[in-house]
Amino acid sequence: LFQISDTFDFPLLSLAAFKMSMHKAIRYMRDHKMTAKTLELAIKHRRILKEFRFEKIRSHHLPQLMDLSKGFFEDESLTSATQSTIDDCARMMEFVHSYAIAAQKVTDRSMICFHRESEYPIGFRLSHPVYRHESTAPFPIPVLPLMNKQELSLFSSLDETFNQVWRIFPDEEVIYKGEVCYIDRRFRSAGLFQVWVDYDLDFPLIAEETGARYFAAVGTALQSKGMYLQRGFHSAYTSPSTVRDKQGNEVPLPAGEMKLLVKDMVDASTIDVHPIWKALRWVE
Repeated sequence: LFQISDTFDFPLLSLAAFKMSMHKAIRYMRDHKMTAKTLELAIKHRRILKEFRFEKIRSHHLPQLMDLSKGFFEDESLTSATQSTIDDCARMMEFVHSYAIAAQKVTDRSMICFHRESEYPIGFRLSHPVYRHESTAPFPIPVLPLMNKQELSLFSSLDETFNQVWRIFPDEEVIYKGEVCYIDRRFRSAGLFQVWVDYDLDFPLIAEETGARYFAAVGTALQSKGMYLQRGFHSAYTSPSTVRDKQGNEVPLPAGEMKLLVKDMVDASTIDVHPIWKALRWVE
């Protein structure tokens, strides 16, 4: 697949220890049906570990998550179509982040990313279980705020697309939701999105932890829609290519229709570099 040269920049292990760790990583890949692409990605983008660090989100991260959401609103296809800003939708975005923080009790996989040199937060990734009947959630769900017209315009379109999952899978009581993966545009060329979108997402383990069989995400951006499809997700539902703004006008989505992208987690694998980096002792 590749050669380890004398320019390899993680001299934490002796050559013998490195080889043993590499064999361990390859065994893990085989046992978990991971593809060679995972190992290739883990080596290719190893410098991410020097430039960035990940933290599991907690309540004290909420102000940073809200600040990052300003950039998310500037880049997102749906927010552009509905002319939504973080100022218009602050209450609902706080709810989105608060829900993800509360759901950490179950899977603890939502993260915030920091640039090591500046210590500034530069992105977040939210993924968590959602329930057909909220009363069955094993954690206290934050109170849903009363939405204004702008929030209704934005979130009703998202919810209408995602909630198709309950119609498509009528026997499922819980779904694991990929809420959002956002990275500050200044850092998108570093390969961070390719690594982070599946980072530490062990699908069979998540299925066991949550009782959810399916992972589902709403793809709104061209990059995310394409990447999910490349990674074996299937499009279970496609929205119209237009939405309504807060005045009720029908407006086009800049990135085209939204897609509900779904994958069966029970026997599935992800392109998750975390266990490879862990086997090589690059992360805890």
